[in-house]
Amino acid sequence: MRLSNYILKNLECILQEWEDFAASLFPADEQPDRVTLRDHGKLMLETIAADLARPETEREADQKAKGNRDVKDTAAASHGVERLGLGLSLIAALAEYRALRASVTRLWQESQKGEPVSATTNSDLIRFNAAIDQAVSESVVSY
Repeated sequence: MRLSNYILKNLECILQEWEDFAASLFPADEQPDRVTLRDHGKLMLETIAADLARPETEREADQKAKGNRDVKDTAAASHGVERLGLGLSLIAALAEYRALRASVTRLWQESQKGEPVSATTNSDLIRFNAAIDQAVSESVVSY
């Protein structure tokens, strides 16, 4: 299954892992509610899945990898601002993306057991990593 489809079909599972990890970043007596912990996760994942589903030329991939992309107000940018407002350190906010990358990759890999690795699998992973890096960048700039 293509990664974009996997993300959309498994949003709840991915978001639950996001929420669980985000909760671990806050002291027990300062736990934000579930909506706050998940805040922009769904929209970011839907944006990433839509990006993965679109064809991309080598030039577009190169430009995106170098950060040459016109970015306006995004869910990732809003996420950075909100995490700052909650008192989360930049390192902790970035840890959310690291955990998200690991969760999605692990869950998708587990769903692929027994299936051969294809060129689209590698391409999807490369593009997913670039999309996470873009979200990190947007979040850091707004933080």
